[in-house]
Amino acid sequence: CEDFELVKKKLEEARMEYVTASVEDGRIKIDQIFFHDPDGYIIEICNCVKLPVLPLSACPSFSATTDKQR
Repeated sequence: CEDFELVKKKLEEARMEYVTASVEDGRIKIDQIFFHDPDGYIIEICNCVKLPVLPLSACPSFSATTDKQR
């Protein structure tokens, strides 16, 4: 999401309750908005594009094999 203020404005116009949060890791700050959809599911919108993209091989718990290959 690039415009959090617009998202908050739209949620307020729709009279939807929401909460915001921020998470910082080093120099990266991620902003988040949480709200419930009409079915009760929690929706998260964030500016996660700020997170660096890592290859899956950099994740220690990732395995390229499937259950059928094991």
